[in-house]
Amino acid sequence: MLLLLRMAAIAFLVLAFAQPVIHQGDAENVDNPRVAVYIDNSYSMDADGEYGTLIEWAKTRACELTQAFPSNTEYLLTTNELNRQQQRWVSREQFVDWVQKVQTTHIVTEVDDIINRQQMIDCDSSKMLYSFIFSDLHKPAFATHNARPQSRQHIFLIPLRNASQNNIAIDSVWFSSPGLYVGKIEELTVRIRNYGGNALHNANIQLFVNDTLKNSVPFSVEANSMVDVKCSFLHSKSGWNRGRVEIQDFPITFDNQLFFSYNILPKTNILRISSKTTADYFAILYNADSSFNYTRLSPLNVIADKIADYQIIIIDAAELSSGLTENIVRFVNDGGTLVLLPSATQNYEALLAQTNGPQVIGWTKSEGMALSLNVKHNIFRDAIDGLQHNYTLPSYKGYFKMRINTRQQIEKLFDTESGDLLFFDYKCGQGVVYVSTMPFNIDYTNIMTHPVFVPVFYNIALQSTRTTQMFSTIRQPMQVRMDARGGSASISISNAEGKTIYPHRQETGSVSVIYPNAADLSAGVWTAHCGNDMIGELSFNFDRTESSQNYLSNDGALEHFVNQGFKTDIIEAGPTLSQTVAFSEVHIWWLFALLSLICLIVETLIIRLKIL
Repeated sequence: MLLLLRMAAIAFLVLAFAQPVIHQGDAENVDNPRVAVYIDNSYSMDADGEYGTLIEWAKTRACELTQAFPSNTEYLLTTNELNRQQQRWVSREQFVDWVQKVQTTHIVTEVDDIINRQQMIDCDSSKMLYSFIFSDLHKPAFATHNARPQSRQHIFLIPLRNASQNNIAIDSVWFSSPGLYVGKIEELTVRIRNYGGNALHNANIQLFVNDTLKNSVPFSVEANSMVDVKCSFLHSKSGWNRGRVEIQDFPITFDNQLFFSYNILPKTNILRISSKTTADYFAILYNADSSFNYTRLSPLNVIADKIADYQIIIIDAAELSSGLTENIVRFVNDGGTLVLLPSATQNYEALLAQTNGPQVIGWTKSEGMALSLNVKHNIFRDAIDGLQHNYTLPSYKGYFKMRINTRQQIEKLFDTESGDLLFFDYKCGQGVVYVSTMPFNIDYTNIMTHPVFVPVFYNIALQSTRTTQMFSTIRQPMQVRMDARGGSASISISNAEGKTIYPHRQETGSVSVIYPNAADLSAGVWTAHCGNDMIGELSFNFDRTESSQNYLSNDGALEHFVNQGFKTDIIEAGPTLSQTVAFSEVHIWWLFALLSLICLIVETLIIRLKIL
């Protein structure tokens, strides 16, 4: 008897040191399980929740979740970046270490793409896959339904709700009128959106240009609405300029700033292609201003490769070759300004067709005076004082009649008594085309000597500077147009912190298109170089998708996956999350230690009884 008790005590002690466990939950699911955890680390997770910021609460609960699974469980961490590190299964210790290093990011990834990535990395079809999703259920992340359900996958949604669903964001900016030049009083329009349910009154937006405060403008915006705020400032410097607008709003701050950049050329290069030998009224106008560089060439002397060096091309009664026409069409599509001035025998019908302009019907022999002037056109803005009250317009003795397609956006400058166009413009690609239907000849019109000639063509020249892309939104896929003509070296872009990336480059016409990786970028102004030559300033801003305060309900998120065929459950992210998940292991080493101790006590009692 004593020998049996001694053997039992030793056996129980050995089993206690082996640290046996009992698995709880479905037995087939906990045999070498795999757990994939997605932590939504988009900027909306910076909001405050019941237990602090949502991102920190998600990280804390993700680490505690590991206590609910056996020690041999393999873990996969996925975040919005989907980087290379997040493509392998790791131990509990490694997983916890990675989770603690997670930070919010500007990258926005849809939840279905996360599920597909987890499935792609999980190649072992013999094991159950548990996917835990820690998210604030931001609606844009559930926009598509392209996940592929698998019978061995079980999704657990852990919703994280923010305490206050209010946010003010700077949505976009643009210049109110075309043309950039030194001395111009510019009006910058800033669109501000209120994504919350509370109105904001008497706030301020600040405008900085080249790190100098240019204006501070008060604004108010109603709940769930937007407002356009006008910020005026003076252009005082040619070359590249860096701008930003700022507001104050908490706790979501990534959308409180918007960066932009623009280029003011020191001179506007004007090319007039003409075979005329008559008086050059354009030379008289443009040579009187040092901000213009005026050149007149015959069609035979135009070098096609140099066309992109000009901001405005005036074609005045000139016969164009097919090659020159092709280069001019590319010039307009890339952002140039084209002015077409016909002769009685040359109406540029082919060029109008290639630039998506109206169709020439035929010649109209008619005399009269232009009836009305479109004083709201940008060309006439602040150009002619009192013009509406007392003015005369140019006369004509014939013009080309046009047929306008209903889809064409034609903007007239002035027309005839019968409503036919005499001078108008339309968009073509990134550029604009101005067209006179009157031959620019004293036999057909007096516009060259009329007072309206100066403001029309002076302002066309001022507004002909190609407007660069003021800013780009950081989202995949990205492409940015820029002028890198003449440079065959690779393009690099660098920010103020010294980070440099080398995006893929593709030539399109006379401009270059670069394709930077969104994950490599941050908000701010980046300097672009082609080899050692500085070629521009590029502004990038975070995606405003995360600014909205639209969230799915728990039932809505559950329905998103159930309708796609996934087995899905919702778990509250409370303090007892690890106990809620029923896939834990119970350590019973203490039970065997207790049994060993009992055996030794019984043995001792028997020995004492025998002695007595």
